[in-house]
Amino acid sequence: AGIAQARADPERNFIAQLIATNPKTIDAAFYCVFLTMFTAVAFNAMGGPTNTDAFYMSANLRHKWEEPFLRVSDAAGWFDYMEGSFVPTTFPTAWYNGEPFGDDDLGWPGGHPEAYRLIGEVSARQV
Repeated sequence: AGIAQARADPERNFIAQLIATNPKTIDAAFYCVFLTMFTAVAFNAMGGPTNTDAFYMSANLRHKWEEPFLRVSDAAGWFDYMEGSFVPTTFPTAWYNGEPFGDDDLGWPGGHPEAYRLIGEVSARQV
């Protein structure tokens, strides 16, 4: 009965023989499971793939920092940029509507308290 059953289902016999004789098959299966779990954790970290807060905050800061910086062409323009764009964006003191920040709201770059807080000093240098 065993030989007849093995001949009747050669695909099942091949898979069983492949697993029994080739330990790389088991390693490959474990690796696939690991990759699946790793990908799931990576996509669900930090609010999941649909959390767009970091993108919008980066775009806002880039708009406020980078565009004025690209117009700097001399030393006077550098100081105007630092006083007019860089410092007020890095250390804002009021909300978008002009209301001053409370003590708990200070230190959030670009006025985004949901994103990250500056710890330490900021330096800007020419490379």
